[in-house]
Amino acid sequence: MDGMYFNKNKQGTRTLTILITLVICALLFSLPRIVAPYTIVLTFYFFVYLTLSHSWNLAGGYCNLISLGQGAFAGIGAYTTFLLYFSGVPIELGLIIGGGISVCLAFLLSKPLFRLRGVYFTIGTLALGEILKLLIIRLPYFGGSWGLHIHSPPPYYSTIYLYYLSLTIGLISCFTMFKIVTSKMGWALRCIRSDEDASELVGINTYRYKVYAFILHAFFTSIIGGLLALYTLHIEPYTIFSVALSIEALIITLIGGRGTFFGPFIGSAIMVALSHFLAVYYTLHLVILGVIMIVIIVFCPEGLIGRLQKRFNLKIP
Repeated sequence: MDGMYFNKNKQGTRTLTILITLVICALLFSLPRIVAPYTIVLTFYFFVYLTLSHSWNLAGGYCNLISLGQGAFAGIGAYTTFLLYFSGVPIELGLIIGGGISVCLAFLLSKPLFRLRGVYFTIGTLALGEILKLLIIRLPYFGGSWGLHIHSPPPYYSTIYLYYLSLTIGLISCFTMFKIVTSKMGWALRCIRSDEDASELVGINTYRYKVYAFILHAFFTSIIGGLLALYTLHIEPYTIFSVALSIEALIITLIGGRGTFFGPFIGSAIMVALSHFLAVYYTLHLVILGVIMIVIIVFCPEGLIGRLQKRFNLKIP
């Protein structure tokens, strides 16, 4: 009897979760008809940050691959999307192809990069972005240091179109992350984060799971790079390949809670609020974010989700 009650209770909870998720999705898809245009822009950036932080969290939070190479994959996605659009390829397909190219690059580089551990791996990923930036600057086909610009966007191009793109990508990244962290792969990644050598001793194929995490991280970061470039209709190597994107992803994850599913949601909301209020201090933007990151590391290293878990003895994924 107790088992039957438990199964019914579990099924009821699952049904309620699905209904709540469907209601939230319906509300998000109808949001442009309800709120002001500026709110749509802020929501667009929320889903951009959410996808970016989820992708970083998968590699850096769950697998301890602390990467500063977001700029490299974002740049690949941006340049691929623009160049394919100039050739007549639809924007959506260009974003996916850019993600595929980033996946191939991440797979090819995984073996040499994974020979490095700790801060050496981080420096290696940072160098990747710098190498690609210098390469792009010296090739006229990519616009050199001036970059590329879309003068004639498609007729359906608008802020609302970009919002729906960011929403779709954000929902896909959330679903992907949830399925991973609640599966055998999520358990294996957490084991690797705790002790990689011990994980190998108990039979976990650490290299394979690290590759999975790294290529998914590259795929979603690449798509976000293309999406950000579409928002401005312009890309240039000094911005898209910079370390700024990596720092933002790192700060968002640290604020919400590294290695947690709901951490990026909280971190992204706070980052959007900070970006809104710090817009007038654009030149000091990264400096202020750096100070915030230091404060979080010193006083709340486990993030807001981790602090709630400890204070109230909660189990938050």
